[in-house]
Amino acid sequence: MQITNITDDVEWLDSEHPHMSIWCRIQRSVTSLFFRITMLFIVIICSWGLCAYIKYRWKREEEEQRLVYEMVEKIIDVLKTHHESCRRDRGLQPFLAIPHVRDMLLQPSE
Repeated sequence: MQITNITDDVEWLDSEHPHMSIWCRIQRSVTSLFFRITMLFIVIICSWGLCAYIKYRWKREEEEQRLVYEMVEKIIDVLKTHHESCRRDRGLQPFLAIPHVRDMLLQPSE
């Protein structure tokens, strides 16, 4: 910043002590305060939304994991039942095909 008397060289003007009326000062203060409060609310709302989304994802992942464990338990039960049946009836094959187990556990509509 240089002080000059040649107006052709001036790129911008800067005042170290601006003269503003009290109404202008109040209006600037209120506008600045409103902007800061609005930004604070936006940050709070975004943080709350992010937390809610993370909780939703955790619940959904836990539910999916629970369903997988239930399905594994059902598959193991089917295999145990088939193994016990094979012990009693030697005519049964000692294995089960994956599509057969799937068809036993899931209904056709699923």
